[in-house]
Amino acid sequence: MNTKEQSHRLTDFVETHINSSTVFHIPPINVKQVVEDLKNIPDHKATGLDGIGIKSLKQALNTIAPSLNHIYNVSIASGALPNNFKRAKLIPAHKNNSVHDRSSYRPISILPVISKPLERHVARSYLDYLTSHMLLHSKQSAYRPYHSCETVLLSLTDNWLKAMDSKELVAAVLLDLSKAFDLVDHSLLLSKINMYHIDNISQQWFESYLLDRTQRCTFNHSRRSTRLYPGPRPLLVVNQ
Repeated sequence: MNTKEQSHRLTDFVETHINSSTVFHIPPINVKQVVEDLKNIPDHKATGLDGIGIKSLKQALNTIAPSLNHIYNVSIASGALPNNFKRAKLIPAHKNNSVHDRSSYRPISILPVISKPLERHVARSYLDYLTSHMLLHSKQSAYRPYHSCETVLLSLTDNWLKAMDSKELVAAVLLDLSKAFDLVDHSLLLSKINMYHIDNISQQWFESYLLDRTQRCTFNHSRRSTRLYPGPRPLLVVNQ
């Protein structure tokens, strides 16, 4: 099936679940949500390039929460994510094999902690929209509440056991994509989001979230030059 056929099938699927007047827009966030989200971040959460740690944020929470709330709501209303929220600290974590081979490292991207409440608010809001209109496939078990690897395994083993009891043949094909997140085409992702009836400002916010990100590699307590990556994360270059 080509991309055009897939697009038509997805459009038909969406139209059977929601009418043309139903549109998703990112709702405003309130101070209470900001406070709760920051409190729920573990104290050991790594600090990004801005140097602002979660412990410091929690200590000043009552004072800064209203200001953070204003920044987040301006971002939502304007359809633009602040550039400072898109500056990542990249730490190469050695996995195996030679330390001189860059493929032996797993890049860990650390964003500013201060951006987390906004990200989580948007994620929750969009997931609630998709769930309430039954726009997620019933078999999808990732990134959903009460759906995990355990629920997948329980469902699979139950089906396999039933098939074996019925003297049927059981076969399984398991795929593991290397660096799966880097394989996501941002233009296709944004196009798919648009098919789910999203307003223009919210669509702009998602696009702003994905584009014009920068990263700076930190290795042995030293920092490399900042690098722009408009698309998926580039290959990591490690200097020994």
